[in-house]
Amino acid sequence: MVVQRTELSLWEDNIEMSLDEPWSGDHTELREIAGELYKWCDRGSHWVLVTHFGNDRRMPGGKYVVCNTCEKRGNEVRKAHEHLRIPMMEAQDYKCPICTNPIGPGGRQAVMDHCHKTNAVRGMLCSKCNIALGIFKDNITALRNAVAYLEKGGGGIM
Repeated sequence: MVVQRTELSLWEDNIEMSLDEPWSGDHTELREIAGELYKWCDRGSHWVLVTHFGNDRRMPGGKYVVCNTCEKRGNEVRKAHEHLRIPMMEAQDYKCPICTNPIGPGGRQAVMDHCHKTNAVRGMLCSKCNIALGIFKDNITALRNAVAYLEKGGGGIM
């Protein structure tokens, strides 16, 4: 498929690209294919028409990073597992398994963590740890690198 240059496209003229392949860059990039604009969905890891994303003026490009279909699917998964919230927190002794801070009643807000690829529920986390995993996009290599960086510690540059 040929990608044509537009004001919103960061691709060179006439480069053949597969719709299935993401590219390095941020979510402000768009592709024009057959006169339609497409955007990468961060959760579903697929290309979707830009009109299938909600508006979010806080985000670069003014669109949410998850398409409407994936957002709806995620909400359905959370609702289907709502009955597991209390048993999961009890099994974790009402503590976040990452930071060990109290969660739930009398503690930090507890959120249900799940794998964005499989939608499998992993457990209950405090909201801060859940956000941290989201920033790292569940990338285990990046998380290991972050741990190694912190363990290195030391004087730094100054």
